[in-house]
Amino acid sequence: MKKYRFLLVLSIALPVILALAAFARSRVGYEERPPCRACSLQIGEMPLVSVCNLSQNPQKYAGIPVGINARFRNDAGYLFVEDGGCGMAAGFASQWQACKGARRKLEVSCGVGTWYDGSATVLAVGSISALPTGNFHEGEQGFTLTCLEEVRVKLTFRQRMNFAFKGLL
Repeated sequence: MKKYRFLLVLSIALPVILALAAFARSRVGYEERPPCRACSLQIGEMPLVSVCNLSQNPQKYAGIPVGINARFRNDAGYLFVEDGGCGMAAGFASQWQACKGARRKLEVSCGVGTWYDGSATVLAVGSISALPTGNFHEGEQGFTLTCLEEVRVKLTFRQRMNFAFKGLL
């Protein structure tokens, strides 16, 4: 009888413990405010450009680091930056940086690297270039993100649960 009681308690407790551990992974913790130490270029030292300006004048901004204040969107693994009715493909440079807490907040809110979609307003640094390897739009011209300064979103319970579920798989 004791053996069955132990197995019953274990069968209830183990999934709860695993779910709590996975949910704890969605915690962002301390968020560093821009400009941060992780980014060698500070947003205040470069032009802040709209996505509309970037998409309408890509040759003007090609290879030049600029800041954007835009909506970052993950749609089935296709990454975009958008604002003012304009949008363009986006991707991450191979050695991209982020302020403390920003990377995790982007992962949780937008589902980057997971099975779910999402979006959030971001302050980021990057340039117009051919998107690097590992991006769905690889080789196409788009906004290559080199530094994520800030993710401006309040994480929802659903986003945190989605991220926690990803951790259980």
